[in-house]
Amino acid sequence: MANVAHVSRVRSLYKRILILHRFMPIDLRALGDQYVKDEFRRAKSASSVEVKSFITEWEVRDTLILDQSEMLTSRVSRLVTSPSQVSTHKSH
Repeated sequence: MANVAHVSRVRSLYKRILILHRFMPIDLRALGDQYVKDEFRRAKSASSVEVKSFITEWEVRDTLILDQSEMLTSRVSRLVTSPSQVSTHKSH
C-alpha cells in the first residue's frame, strides 16, 4: 500500500505543477511543461534515495511557483482596481 500512496503523491505533485504553469507566459509554460515531463519520466528509473530527493526538490519548486503566481495575481488585481486606472469622467 505504501507504493500506491507514493504514486498518488507523485502524480498529485506532477499535476499541481502543470496547473501552476498555466499562470506563466505561453512560451515559458511550454518550456516548463516539457522540462517537468522529462524530469518526472527520468525519475521513474531512479533509486529510492534519489526519488526522495527529487520529490523534496519538486515540492519546494511547487511552493515557489505557487507563491510567485499568487504574487503576480495580486499585482495584476491591484493594477486593475487601482484608482489611477479607473476613469473619473462622468457620462452626460
